[in-house]
Amino acid sequence: MIQNSKFQTTSTELDVTKTSFINCYSKGKGGSISIISPCTFSCVETRFINSSSSESGGAIYGLIKKMILSNICFLNCNTTDNGQANYISCIDESVQVNISHTTIALCSEYKRGMNQNGNHFQNGVISFNEANISKSITTRGAAAISTQKSSVSLISYSNIQDCVSISILDFFFTPHPVTIDHTNFIANSNTAQSNLLVFSSNTVLSSCYFERNKGYLTGPSAGPTISIFMKDCYYDLIKFLISSGVQTENCQLIGEHAKPNTIGKQGDACIDEKSLKLSSSTNYLPYLLYLAGIASIIYVLVFKFHSIVLLLSKLPGRTRSHTRTRPITHYHV
Repeated sequence: MIQNSKFQTTSTELDVTKTSFINCYSKGKGGSISIISPCTFSCVETRFINSSSSESGGAIYGLIKKMILSNICFLNCNTTDNGQANYISCIDESVQVNISHTTIALCSEYKRGMNQNGNHFQNGVISFNEANISKSITTRGAAAISTQKSSVSLISYSNIQDCVSISILDFFFTPHPVTIDHTNFIANSNTAQSNLLVFSSNTVLSSCYFERNKGYLTGPSAGPTISIFMKDCYYDLIKFLISSGVQTENCQLIGEHAKPNTIGKQGDACIDEKSLKLSSSTNYLPYLLYLAGIASIIYVLVFKFHSIVLLLSKLPGRTRSHTRTRPITHYHV
């Protein structure tokens, strides 16, 4: 079953194309879309803006058989529970979840207390390609991506920047090796003495760029012994590598000619805040109602002021003082 506050269907397939979900809210799961029965889900060229929920999945909650997100914008989506933008539960470990050309920004709910994980996935095979995740702040879990029992096949040509939480990436009980390729990690920080990147399986970081991050970069998590291998990476603080004890090959400090990886086309559906205010798809009704309310208040105040003036003018003695009378003429005989 697929539902939100506007519709409900028992279909097991859902295709969403060139759609905007703006200012959506759910008291349950999934602020804009809630898939509560196993479904094949495809979403292309779509925006989720100011979407929120009281339970998991600020924008999307899904029980998934297969999922494709391409050219998507998640802007200012949040939940007080788990998965500020997405909470995706795959029906088994073979389910493919492909996310590409997607922007996820400002998906946080830090002021309202205990929330966790910017994007959370359970089971399945997860891949991110040319994604931009920025300014995600959570109080628990991973600010950008969290997985549990998922195979993270690839994170490539992506940008993770200005995110804050206990960790930035957190992969629990990952059954297969993880590859992160040509991805930038810039100005991220953690709120505890832990690693920014937490892995539970053998991991390769290739041609990645690390700049102005705060906290230890990475290291083996508790449990089975794993290897973390960094190759052809740039970084600005050598303590990250020394403290974490990862293996490195041809990694070097950021020099004059080192630049972040160029990230390709991503999230054309996304718009900045100024563009959002000018967009024809923006819901102007709340603003019009607000202006109408202000106008009504002004009208009432002016009307009452005028009525008070009229009332005062009719009081005894008030009229006489303002009434001109002819002078009395005395004649002498």
